[in-house]
Amino acid sequence: MADISITGKTRAIICFGPATSVTGMKAGEYFQVIINPEMVSPGGDYIRFNADAECEVHGWQRIDALTICEGLEEGPENTLGKVVVMKAITKE
Repeated sequence: MADISITGKTRAIICFGPATSVTGMKAGEYFQVIINPEMVSPGGDYIRFNADAECEVHGWQRIDALTICEGLEEGPENTLGKVVVMKAITKE
């Protein structure tokens, strides 16, 4: 796992907590979300996922509690210049 910086809206598969060798062995552990750096809290600890058809997680979530399992699609950089740094599974 490594930290990655996200500067634009990114569609991704996430899980809660650190990904381990047994993550995904139970149904419902993975969720598709749109990670939008413009939706990070002023303190930088939380991100808000919108309640739309593309986000399977809604409301404020602690950034440190999430792991990006796979990025699906990246959009343009946000207009505010914000960056989200999240843990992600990296392929070796």
